[in-house]
Amino acid sequence: MSDNSATLPSWDVRWPDPVAIQVAAARLMAAQAENSALNRALGIHLHMEEGSFEDPYSTGILVTPWAVERIFWINPPRREPSLQSAMPLTIDDKGRVAPGQGVILQESSRRIGVLTAWEPETGHYFVETLLPSTLPFRSCQEALQAALGAPAPQPPRQSLSTQLETACSRRSLFGFLRS
Repeated sequence: MSDNSATLPSWDVRWPDPVAIQVAAARLMAAQAENSALNRALGIHLHMEEGSFEDPYSTGILVTPWAVERIFWINPPRREPSLQSAMPLTIDDKGRVAPGQGVILQESSRRIGVLTAWEPETGHYFVETLLPSTLPFRSCQEALQAALGAPAPQPPRQSLSTQLETACSRRSLFGFLRS
């Protein structure tokens, strides 16, 4: 009987830690100091989603200056995620599952396309991109609402067309045109 355990990739599974994912995101952002595609007004915010320890995954929504992503952590003591992959998972130089591989994550009754990720602060987790860019947003809350499908709040209209759509007297109209 041969021993295949040396060739099988291992998972670095840790307890879901919101602070660790924020620290990892801050480190990644610092490495992108010159990236003009970052919305530096947003900062890094993680909103944990409700669940229980019996669930196979814990989830949170991470809002960063570059994207909005849903993060899936494997809940210990479960060590192996329920995945589908077209190709065998590749391993890194330490024998762990290599980050950046696209897989299908089986979560209860739905299948989700995710990328494998690994950071020193967090261990392995999965990333589902909800919003690939956060440049048009003024706050983390706006980006989060847009990523979850809620319409973003519209700024008040401040144009001439706003004034033309409101009823006004002749005297008010001439006063408006003079200013």
